[in-house]
Amino acid sequence: MALCAAYFMHAPFHYRVALPAFMLCLTVLVREDGRRILPWPMAFAFLFSGMGDCMGADRNLIMQIAYFGLAHACIIYYNIRVTRRRGVKFLRGEMWPMYLFVALILVLALTMVYPHVETSVLKGGVMAYIVLISTMAVSAASVGWASKVFWPVLGGVLFLVSDFTLAGEKFVSKDFFMPTFLVMPTYYGALLSLWLGSSEGKLEKNC
Repeated sequence: MALCAAYFMHAPFHYRVALPAFMLCLTVLVREDGRRILPWPMAFAFLFSGMGDCMGADRNLIMQIAYFGLAHACIIYYNIRVTRRRGVKFLRGEMWPMYLFVALILVLALTMVYPHVETSVLKGGVMAYIVLISTMAVSAASVGWASKVFWPVLGGVLFLVSDFTLAGEKFVSKDFFMPTFLVMPTYYGALLSLWLGSSEGKLEKNC
């Protein structure tokens, strides 16, 4: 929370936006009863998120998309690993509200944002990112729903909302979807929610 506050208070550090993600990544070094409180795939997810934040601070959009794509791939891998290990169905009928929400964001992104992406390289990167973040949200909801842990579901929703709004701001207009000052609170909320869901083996214990 202090590092989030440092960002909003414009601390004199160029990469201050990345500090919360890096801090969450470092919790992989903490052990409880001889066990890491954070799984390695999620640690890499937070590491790549922090790197994506650094690229965003440098206004390197292509690398920002690439690093966040890697972060989502790590989350997807972890969620699939949990579902397979515990024999939980990846797609579940009772998750239809989440499927509907993801489908709505997909339709809005493809119709309202994607047509405004200018170069072919960016179009390819944005399309790949849309697929990855949508899959991440569904996979997070799957393990969260199955294990009765709410945090991964919330993390997936907040990530979708934050990135959809950020993409609209970058490619469409500053007043897209919701006030842009909410982009970072929803993003930091997504990181914290995903950490709360995956830390201390919650998903592995409860699935």
